[in-house]
Amino acid sequence: MARARLQVDDFARSDFESDATPARSERAVLVAEADHRIANHLALLMGYIRLKTADVDSQRNAPSRESVHLLLDGVGAQIAAIARLHRALISDSLPGPVDLGEHLHEVCAPFSRGLCGGVEIIEDFAPGCIVRPEQVLPLSQIAAEVVTNAVKHACNDADPGEVLVRCHSEMTGVVRVEVIDRGRGFPVDFDPERDGGLGFSLVRGLSRKLGARIAYESTTGGVRFHLTLPLSAAAPAGLPTSM
Repeated sequence: MARARLQVDDFARSDFESDATPARSERAVLVAEADHRIANHLALLMGYIRLKTADVDSQRNAPSRESVHLLLDGVGAQIAAIARLHRALISDSLPGPVDLGEHLHEVCAPFSRGLCGGVEIIEDFAPGCIVRPEQVLPLSQIAAEVVTNAVKHACNDADPGEVLVRCHSEMTGVVRVEVIDRGRGFPVDFDPERDGGLGFSLVRGLSRKLGARIAYESTTGGVRFHLTLPLSAAAPAGLPTSM
């Protein structure tokens, strides 16, 4: 367990920032910046996959078909987020702040087609949820982990349920992300700030790296997850964005 926690901490400390590129033509700078950022994001995704593989290997019982589907849906969601970010970075404008809602849509799409097809993923993404490009993948990974857990607990044969994924920004530039399910809620003695498996550890570690605050509200009617990215961590408001 100590080794697994160390691996999670190392993963969460991965470099989200890009290095400065040498002076060259604007287009060459753009391409070099995009390549560097995407290389960092792919390295981060590989670390995530290795952690997930180790987590599966540590389980006593073979994973269920549904669990494998959810795992692949989560990885697919992050690959889609990287692909969208790459398209944005090599567009005609220099890399700049991006609207997180566009990328969260990519995160939600695989789950809408995956485990328990009756589960409804409701998206509520207000325009203007502006973040920096290097924050897109860790935020997407957090969302994928939380949605995965929500789908597991909102889904049953009698009532497939629904999961609401919401993103909005405040006038101050603070960005808020919420994931709400209508499942059974956490066990009474479960503390999401210290308990849980690899998924909860990743959410906590990545949130710390981003400088974001997270909180869970659990009742017998479901779980509400909050992530708050303060203005000091989010992209400055009012800047042109890449989609």
